[in-house]
Amino acid sequence: MVFKLGAYVGELLVRHAGGVWADPPAEMGGWPVVKLPSGYYANPIDKAFKRVDNGPEDSVVSFWAAVVPTSSGNPRRWFRRR
Repeated sequence: MVFKLGAYVGELLVRHAGGVWADPPAEMGGWPVVKLPSGYYANPIDKAFKRVDNGPEDSVVSFWAAVVPTSSGNPRRWFRRR
C-alpha cells in the first residue's frame, strides 16, 4: 500500500509538474524516481515510506511543495486531508 501511495505521488508529479519516470541515480537507491523539468530527481516512493516510518514530520504535502515550483499551483489542490 505504501509503495502504491508513492507511485501515485510520482504519477502526479509526472502529470501535473512535467516530470518523467526515470531510473534512479546510483546514490538514490533502487526505487524508480521522477526527473523534474528543473533537472532534479524526486523520490516519491521513498518519501512515502519515510512518512510511514517517521510520521507527520515527513509530510507528503511538504514534499510536493519542495519539489514543485509555486507556479504549478497549491500542493493542497492534489493532496486533500480528510
